[in-house]
Amino acid sequence: MSKKRIMKSLGLIVVAGLAIGINVVGYQKSRQDQYDQRVAQAMSSIKNQAEQIDKIQASLNATLLSANTAFLRPDLTLEELDKIETEINQLKVSAADFSVEVNDLPKESLTFATKKDDLKNQHQVLVSKLRIEEAIRTFFEAETLDWQTVETNAAINDTVTLEQLKEVQEDVTRIPEDQWQQNMTSYLDLAQEQLETVANVQAFVDTMLVDGQVTDAATYGNYLELDYQVNQIASNSWRAQLKQAVDAIATQIGLY
Repeated sequence: MSKKRIMKSLGLIVVAGLAIGINVVGYQKSRQDQYDQRVAQAMSSIKNQAEQIDKIQASLNATLLSANTAFLRPDLTLEELDKIETEINQLKVSAADFSVEVNDLPKESLTFATKKDDLKNQHQVLVSKLRIEEAIRTFFEAETLDWQTVETNAAINDTVTLEQLKEVQEDVTRIPEDQWQQNMTSYLDLAQEQLETVANVQAFVDTMLVDGQVTDAATYGNYLELDYQVNQIASNSWRAQLKQAVDAIATQIGLY
């Protein structure tokens, strides 16, 4: 290969190298410009989030009966809480939200990120409380219950089970301790106590009535005691069911 041709090839390589270098530098500058733009957008957006955070906090506060209570508004719905959750998720307050480095954001961004987490936690507690209230309501015969004061005369229905009570009790223990939690625990204790009473009365029935036939235990004295115990049961539905057994015993021992 001639010297002239070699020099020409070298020239082409140098030109190509310069072109590549220029492209790399240009690409890096473009990426830096884009990053700087994201940082600027993040700083502007985060500063504007303060007002939105206050609005969301106000919405969360409005789900309660008052500012100094742990009890939910009676008309609160999951739909309302879902709307608040959407607003929380739309908050952009962290470096990750803008794909930038933490050190490139103002210090208040850390405060806003912490506040967003706090809003999420508050929201989750509210959702849990509402679902627990709905569950406990299904355990009792009354369509509504007073959550602020425990109605000790509330009566369970005949569909509630001990397993259901224990499951909801576990959910209640996850709620930060407050008066609401104490009242929910009292309602669950009341339901469990009534359910255990029903089970004890049913066991008494089973000693006197087997496969629809009375046993030797079906004495007049035991009948009177059973009739008394059944009448003490608060639940109308359970009392009606057990009353059928009482009547069957009375008939077979010649009281009717």
